[in-house]
Amino acid sequence: MRKKISDTDKLEALDIRINQLKEQKKALEKSANKKERAARTRRLIQKGAIAEKHFNCENMDIPAFEELMKNIVTINEVKDILSQ
Repeated sequence: MRKKISDTDKLEALDIRINQLKEQKKALEKSANKKERAARTRRLIQKGAIAEKHFNCENMDIPAFEELMKNIVTINEVKDILSQ
């Protein structure tokens, strides 16, 4: 003989399931964010390495490198390339 489950018990079970799903969603979002940050970090490192290689700026400090980049992007030909 089956035991009848009360509406209150059903609601409690649903609340538990909802909370479990919320936690799963939060974990998935956290994992996705972590992957996105790792991909961005990798991309930034790769681009920085390429810039360092082609501009021969290994010994340049960060503010000087930033100033160099600011000056480069103001050149019209560079603007044209970047806008493509």
